[in-house]
Amino acid sequence: MNFQDPTQLFEDLKKLKDDNSEIVLTLNPSSVWILVFQIQIALKHPFNTGKLASETREIVKDIQSSLDEHPLYTECLKQALDWGWDADFDDSVKEYLNRIQQGNNN
Repeated sequence: MNFQDPTQLFEDLKKLKDDNSEIVLTLNPSSVWILVFQIQIALKHPFNTGKLASETREIVKDIQSSLDEHPLYTECLKQALDWGWDADFDDSVKEYLNRIQQGNNN
């Protein structure tokens, strides 16, 4: 495959998308939480936009919901992942970190 011409890559991805078979992953709850957390960070990248990002967001929200029935999935853990989808929370964290950084520069 040539990076300058990703036609084959797109064709192969379309075939995967049109395939209705399933791949089953077995993960422990901690791995699911970490996976969701890391993908949330990746989805915040300014160039990670468009249809693929939207589809990924929906897939990850479905994965996140798989934790809902787990007895050790506490409200604290749930809230932490919910904040990962909240742009207002991101802004409040940035403000907090800026205040800390300014305090360290004094």
